[in-house]
Amino acid sequence: MDARKREILSALVREYVQTAQPVGSAVLVRKHGLRLSPATVRHELAVLEQLGYLVQPHVSAGRIPTDKTYRLFVDSLSPVEGLSEEEALP
Repeated sequence: MDARKREILSALVREYVQTAQPVGSAVLVRKHGLRLSPATVRHELAVLEQLGYLVQPHVSAGRIPTDKTYRLFVDSLSPVEGLSEEEALP
């Protein structure tokens, strides 16, 4: 997956977690500072939907993330470091 798709997915997940509402392309561009046109974002959202990362509840709605998207989002977070010997249970 290219960097543009990852950036769009990340913004969409953050917006969806805050609002619990389907997210449209104009919202992503306006609120998350994507340097893309809403039409370009809509195209990328359609591609991501075909790849199984998003679903669209109905034709005129925005998109919502799937479990596959959440897994990608969580896996891309900073790696968790192990406990030190002092922190580990005896």
